[in-house]
Amino acid sequence: MIPEASVVIPAYNAARWIEVMLASLDAQVDPPSFEVIVADNGSTDDTVERVRAWSAGHARVRLVDASGVRGAAHARNEGIRAAASDRILMCDADDAVSRHWVRLLSDALADHRYAAGPTVRWPFKREPTPRTWSADLEAAAPDHGGAEIAALQGIAFAPAGNCAIRREVLVEAGGWDESLLTHEDPELALRLLRRGIRVHRVEDAVVYYRQRDGALATLRDHVRYALPRAGIVSQYADLGLQGSLRSAARDTVTALLAPCRWRRRATRRNQAARLGDGIGFVVGWVRDRITPRRPMTPLAAAPGMPPAVVFVADQLIRPNGILSSIEILAEGFAAAGVPVTIVHEGRADARLAASFPTFDQKPGWRLTTEMPDYPHSRPLLKPLRRLFTAVLWRLWTRRRNRAFLRSLPSRTLVVGAGLAATSFLMEGRAQDLVLVAQVHLSVAALEPGVLELVHEVAGWSDAVTALTEEDAEQVRARGIEGCVAMPNPVRVPDQVPPMRGREHLVVYIGRLGAEKQVGQAIEAFARAAREDWRLEIYGQGPMEASLARAAAGADADVELMGTVTDVAPVLRRASLNILASRAEGLPMSVLEASAHGVPTLAYDSAPGVRQAVGPGGVLTAVGDLDGLAENLSVLMGDEARRERLANAAVGHARQFSADRLVGRWVGLWRSVVRAEDPKKVR
Repeated sequence: MIPEASVVIPAYNAARWIEVMLASLDAQVDPPSFEVIVADNGSTDDTVERVRAWSAGHARVRLVDASGVRGAAHARNEGIRAAASDRILMCDADDAVSRHWVRLLSDALADHRYAAGPTVRWPFKREPTPRTWSADLEAAAPDHGGAEIAALQGIAFAPAGNCAIRREVLVEAGGWDESLLTHEDPELALRLLRRGIRVHRVEDAVVYYRQRDGALATLRDHVRYALPRAGIVSQYADLGLQGSLRSAARDTVTALLAPCRWRRRATRRNQAARLGDGIGFVVGWVRDRITPRRPMTPLAAAPGMPPAVVFVADQLIRPNGILSSIEILAEGFAAAGVPVTIVHEGRADARLAASFPTFDQKPGWRLTTEMPDYPHSRPLLKPLRRLFTAVLWRLWTRRRNRAFLRSLPSRTLVVGAGLAATSFLMEGRAQDLVLVAQVHLSVAALEPGVLELVHEVAGWSDAVTALTEEDAEQVRARGIEGCVAMPNPVRVPDQVPPMRGREHLVVYIGRLGAEKQVGQAIEAFARAAREDWRLEIYGQGPMEASLARAAAGADADVELMGTVTDVAPVLRRASLNILASRAEGLPMSVLEASAHGVPTLAYDSAPGVRQAVGPGGVLTAVGDLDGLAENLSVLMGDEARRERLANAAVGHARQFSADRLVGRWVGLWRSVVRAEDPKKVR
């Protein structure tokens, strides 16, 4: 018979308390059918023996081995995997539950997906001596008037020691984050809040929470608990969490410099808690920049899917086609229940960092000789920076990156998005990982030195991908067997506004670099422009100043608009997209324009441009400025043709949808995993 609820209890060296918790569960009043799963996290005392002895006389109690990974989060996940019910109730081994706790939380899950009860602090000195839990002992515990719901900066969360959650919610969210030794309960609540799931409070489902006595014990507990807080505040800043190294350091100093409060016993514990929170935040902030955080392992990975996916890129700053491609694929894998981590160097896009765990492979990069402005540094600083880079920084980052790669689950899919990821992929060749190197440029435009790098990467990667089949053929022709075509994905909206009624607007969206030849786009527009048409240029880059002068001097309505994080509102207004690049891979700006029903006029500069434009635009020979201006003029004056091209563009973009491309990536991963041949180099 399947129980109506499963109570999961993580335990580590809990022999002193576990029987009191089990007795409190045994004394439940009018409960539904339920089982108790004690997930032992590698106890070295006699916790296991005590649980086995208890289970011999109580059929509902089971013991599960959860010693694989240190931490209560791992023990909870292992207990959930072993649970028979879809209603999961969580409590801790060193606490005790009130007599109606199981019934109240189980009933709450009939109407809610995530519920929690309040906790009552129970000092260790009030330890019951009998190994039982009865009405007399409960009466001796604190009354419910002091019950409080857990919260982090005003956001209510279910404490791990008193919560209930439906199994499917946990599976979809990925389970408890095993990289966290503490603070895993508010982190889960914040993750669920992003999904629109809020905690439901069950007033009388009280847990008696053991609280250590004494200022020193309080200080130690608060330091330990606050260690992950800096990372969580940074990760969930979009939900309104606030915190900084400066404020934590200020609180620490303030707590230390309040001797009158330390002298008074009534306030000593509060001061210790405040001091511990500050110290923990500061130490955690430093630790997060030194030690990599282990990626999450899914609670229930879909069969035939990678256990995790890691994308490796360089600087993630918009506008950036590689960034857009990574973001769409990451969303697709996450929707399939696969945890995603994004590795970068330097500053990361705030929106991407708020959505996925990130890992900076070059922390402190701006302090080194590799920073762009190093040649302009003061002469006295150059020797120090050279020493820092050559000896300390390189050694530290290499050890840190290797530690991150070792923390990944076996057969994790690691995608090097561009050849800038080469050095990081090289560090992973000795691990049991599936390494895929991407060539994100047109192969025909690659310089000889870059082609040599492609050969080197292919020697120890499991697969190499190019953006188009034509590019893949050129890679194979250069002696790299097995290169496969893997285009960029694009989001295709459910509703695309019709061409009729759109503004007479031409747009360019992309980097303002010399290879993009945005000046030729401005010149072509100026030659073709009509009075009611406008060219808007979105992006940033080294050519920005000269392009601003060109726009100001053009005999047409041209304006540089700066960067934009979401191109959809721009493309919903636009009638045409223009691209005058002399070299491209598979331009994301063209795919995004097509997905929003915006025809593209472009130079035929690469196989990726031809594939991206397809039937939804017009191509011109590279450098034919007159031809580009003529085609632009024709389309400006022919709304019916623009509408036909727009409809064709939307249909063409659907073959690059995220669902299709995630499926192709999974197929590539499966083919590597099934292959019997080992990597060429290990």
